[in-house]
Amino acid sequence: MIKFAEQDRFFISEDLMGLADKLVEEKTFETRVDFLLYAAAYAIRNDLSPAIDFKRHDLGMRASSLPSNLKISFEIIIPKYCEDKSISIPSDPKGLMNTVCCLGVEGARKLSDIWKSMSRSQKLNHILNVEKGNIEK
Repeated sequence: MIKFAEQDRFFISEDLMGLADKLVEEKTFETRVDFLLYAAAYAIRNDLSPAIDFKRHDLGMRASSLPSNLKISFEIIIPKYCEDKSISIPSDPKGLMNTVCCLGVEGARKLSDIWKSMSRSQKLNHILNVEKGNIEK
């Protein structure tokens, strides 16, 4: 099983920085990385393909700052997800980080469209209802 390299840093696309900052500002998410990882999980759940060809923005947070149970979840899920999607399975820690971040970008773009005109409380309700299975993914 490929594991995150503790020194590798998370990134997001430049076009999503404003949204990520707004979500942290309004306290929908504690950090931009929390948003990125939620968006990556959303992308996996909704069978989205990883984003490609975008300008990266380093989020300044290393994999070492994540709780081990969260890291392990992605380390286990990503190879199976890639296999199911018939895309290249990461062969090293950088590939794992790249896949997680690219999935996060794609999920964040989809969520951005859904959340465009929602208030903070509506976004939080959407997150809770998606997690409970009360609304479509």
